[in-house]
Amino acid sequence: MKDEEREKIKRKESKKEEEKERVEEEESVILEREEAGIVEEGKKEGKRVDKDKVIEELSREKELYFERLLRLQAEFENFRKRVEEERKEFYLMALTDLVGKLLPILDDFERALSVDATDLAKYREGVALIYKGFRSILEGFGLKEVPAVGERFDPRVHQAVMREEVDDVEEETVVEEFRKGYFLKNRLVRPAMVKVAVKKEKEVAPADPEKGEKGKDEGETAN
Repeated sequence: MKDEEREKIKRKESKKEEEKERVEEEESVILEREEAGIVEEGKKEGKRVDKDKVIEELSREKELYFERLLRLQAEFENFRKRVEEERKEFYLMALTDLVGKLLPILDDFERALSVDATDLAKYREGVALIYKGFRSILEGFGLKEVPAVGERFDPRVHQAVMREEVDDVEEETVVEEFRKGYFLKNRLVRPAMVKVAVKKEKEVAPADPEKGEKGKDEGETAN
C-alpha cells in the first residue's frame, strides 16, 4: 500500500515537473517571438506552421516599421528646417545688433560731410572722434589687432610683401607694417601686411689687379 502511494506521489511530482517545463518553454518561445517581432503560431507538437498567417503577420509588421520610418524621416526633416530657421533668425538678430550700433557712425559721417570744413584742425578732430567711436564698436564685438612691428614673422598672421637687409635687428623680425591685420575673437579676419628684416650678406673684397701683376713679375724674375 505504501509502495502504491509513493508511486502516485512520484507520478504527480513528475507531471508537475513536466507541466512546469512546458510552461517555461512556452514562455520562452513567446518571449523570443516578441523580441523578433514575429508571431509564429503552430509550433506546438503535432501541428504544422500556418505559413499564410506568418506571411500576413510579417506584412503587417513591415507596414508598421515602414510607417515608423516615414514618421521618423518627417520628424527629422522638420527638425532640420527648424534648426535652419533658428540659425537664420540668430544670424539676423546678430546682424541687426551690429548695424544698429553702426548707425550712429553713419549719422556722424553725414554730419561731417554737410559742414563747411574751413577749420581743418577741428574737422580732423571730428573725424578722429568718429574713428574712435567706430573702432570702439568693433572692439566691443571682439575685434583685435594682429601684433606686427617688433614681432617675429609668423606666416599664419603676417603677409610679407617686402624684405629689408638690416644689421641691428634680428632676422625674421617685422620692421614695418603697411596694413593692419585683425582678429575677431580668436579667428583671423585678415593678416597684417608687413616688411621683414633679413641679415646682410657679407661683401667679399675684390682682388687688387696691380698686386696680382706685381706678384707675377716677381715670379718670372726669380726664374
